[in-house]
Amino acid sequence: MKFYFAGSFNRKQELQKYMYKMHEQGHDVTSRWLKTDHEVDISEKEELSPDGQATIFAREDIEDLCEADGVVFFSSADHVAKGRGGRHTEFGYALAIHRPIFLIGRRENAFHALIPERNVFKDFIAFMANIEYVTYGATAYRG
Repeated sequence: MKFYFAGSFNRKQELQKYMYKMHEQGHDVTSRWLKTDHEVDISEKEELSPDGQATIFAREDIEDLCEADGVVFFSSADHVAKGRGGRHTEFGYALAIHRPIFLIGRRENAFHALIPERNVFKDFIAFMANIEYVTYGATAYRG
């Protein structure tokens, strides 16, 4: 199965470790942001312009989401900085294209209430312990 990992950029190294564990189990992670230098300086206006680097990364993320069979969203209980917020956009996009979403951690906003309890996991270890359900039993939110 192919998964897209959505999470805070400052957790990139942690999520890369999880990506390798998924590969060991025979699954693919489509998130190019974990595999390449995918960082944008949000203080640079040029990078965030329609002709800037951010546009390329955003398009890649959308392509990667569409290629995935499911989305694993890593919430951040202790996220102190507001950050870029891309993971929340990815979450919304996954809802819009009807991909099953698996929430790792706590619910952070009202849209997370749309995720059934059986798709919410305390941590990545619990997610992997239920990989058979994740792979074969999960369904997407259909509104």
